[in-house]
Amino acid sequence: MTTDLPRDDGLVDMLSRVRRTIRDYLRTKHRVEDANQHPIAAILAARAVADAARQDMLSHARRARGAGVPWRDLAEPLGVDQSDTWVDPPGEAFRLVAGPPPMPYDPIYATWSCASCEQVITDSGPLAGHPTDAEKGHRDDCRRYANEIAAYEART
Repeated sequence: MTTDLPRDDGLVDMLSRVRRTIRDYLRTKHRVEDANQHPIAAILAARAVADAARQDMLSHARRARGAGVPWRDLAEPLGVDQSDTWVDPPGEAFRLVAGPPPMPYDPIYATWSCASCEQVITDSGPLAGHPTDAEKGHRDDCRRYANEIAAYEART
């Protein structure tokens, strides 16, 4: 699945700067003018940039959760394939943000800061059901949490 975005000259410019940064890194660190001269270093530099971009993407997803964006609305921007009938997009978005469990078969959690009550929330994901089962850590007077509960109860 790909999200078709309109051409964004700012994004094109940013990607050009990233490529220049990789070239500059190869030039200064490995004293090569062409990535073809040191392809392993070029791969490592590109992977470092990709890893940093992925961490930024996940950080933005956690911030969106804190603002009340549901997992189902995060699936597409996170690149979850929604055309596969075997895939649960909200669950996959959650798993992507939560990452692997510390030990095999341990439960996974995503943590994020609630924009409403400013508490760190431990989220066990959309399959946990009711928000009182899925999101732990909100203050009792949290408006975002109350809205989440009301929306869930309206759907069920």
